[in-house]
Amino acid sequence: KYGVGEASDLVLRIPQLNEAEAGLKGAIANYDTQKIRLDRTDIKAPFPLMVQQKLVDLGQIVSANQDLIEVFGTEEAEIRMPLSQTQIDLLNIMQVGMLEPADTLDVKVRDLTRNKDISWQAKISRIESSIDRKSRVYYAIGTIMDPMNLKKDKTTPPLLPGVFVELEIQGPKIENVFKLPIRAMQDDDNIFVFSDNKLITKPVVVLDRDEKFVSIISGIEENENVVISPPFSYVPGMKSELASLDGVPVGGPPGARQRASGGARPAATTPGGPGTASAAENPQTPNGQDNVAKGQTGNMPDRAAFANMTPEQRQAAIANMTPEQRAAMQARREARNQNTDPQGGAQ
Repeated sequence: KYGVGEASDLVLRIPQLNEAEAGLKGAIANYDTQKIRLDRTDIKAPFPLMVQQKLVDLGQIVSANQDLIEVFGTEEAEIRMPLSQTQIDLLNIMQVGMLEPADTLDVKVRDLTRNKDISWQAKISRIESSIDRKSRVYYAIGTIMDPMNLKKDKTTPPLLPGVFVELEIQGPKIENVFKLPIRAMQDDDNIFVFSDNKLITKPVVVLDRDEKFVSIISGIEENENVVISPPFSYVPGMKSELASLDGVPVGGPPGARQRASGGARPAATTPGGPGTASAAENPQTPNGQDNVAKGQTGNMPDRAAFANMTPEQRQAAIANMTPEQRAAMQARREARNQNTDPQGGAQ
């Protein structure tokens, strides 16, 4: 700079130059080391899989323990099934954890968005050893082999992860079970039975119930008539008569028998065989005679019978009429308002 003297190392930036050269050599050595590590790197899973989601892009710098992709196995799929204590008892499950091959249970799996004829076969292979503290249910694990049908040895379509399914488990057979419509239950554990021209309340033991049917294991005898739609008002031991049996009217066509005291005609089912029966209330007059009122049109109750009914009984009697009987009653009412009987006579 000044043209005189000899320049020192600091003037010539010798320390800075040596530092830069050392940094370059270190960077080259680190590059060679990372290249060797990259050549030795092989990312793989210990099972056949499919990629569900990619979490990094090409050329992105990643660090240790960073998630790269989300995957799921294709050899088998698991379904976590909640089971109540009653269901556990019905399935006769006597252990938790991994089940022995002889103790596994068959499960039929259906996709709720597909045709009901399409189903997959699964097996309950283990029972979780703890109960859910919030819902108080057990969890059984059902396993489906090759759910994606990658081996192409099944006739069912692929069952994808995350699909909501319906499960049907084949448990041990239970003998002597009566299956009734759910409306046959008058409360949690009682039914009405028609016997000796009376309606009788009987307690039963319920095995299982759903939205449509109830299964009963005791309390019913074969060939008993179980009422599935009781009268509007019920008194224990109330005298009744059959209006229909297995859906067939008894003693005349539909509408021929109506109750003077009203109330819905109870239908019944006969355990041990399909069909329904219905009973119609048959109150007695003070003289001990049957008080069954027959009207002028279709045997419907006449005005005198209606006058002796309570409002609830009158409403139930009208509900039991056929459309033709209701039309006739309406015509008679209009004629009465005009002071003219529907049959042509003065009221």
